[in-house]
Amino acid sequence: MKHKNNALYNEMNQPFEDRDIANESLMKFYEEVGELRKKYKVADLFIVTRGSVKYGDKIGEFMNTMFYGDSLKQESLAAFGFGQAQADYREIINMVLSEAKKAKDL
Repeated sequence: MKHKNNALYNEMNQPFEDRDIANESLMKFYEEVGELRKKYKVADLFIVTRGSVKYGDKIGEFMNTMFYGDSLKQESLAAFGFGQAQADYREIINMVLSEAKKAKDL
């Protein structure tokens, strides 16, 4: 499932003011996701997050993962997600190459 909303992404891509605020936000997010998981009966769930945080006058990025469910399934969920991301990226590359070929043939 793909969603594209550039304005929302740009708004959400602003760095957290500091590491503590970023950590607190992520912990609350995971807590709420855990409740939604129960509500909608999602047995296994693998989440990858990326964000940025201010460190004085610099900005650093962070990545994190969270898994809910049967830990023996964590690796296969991550592998499936990676494969899906590769397929999505390949689709974009193929589209760009196709458009470039059409432009060249004109």
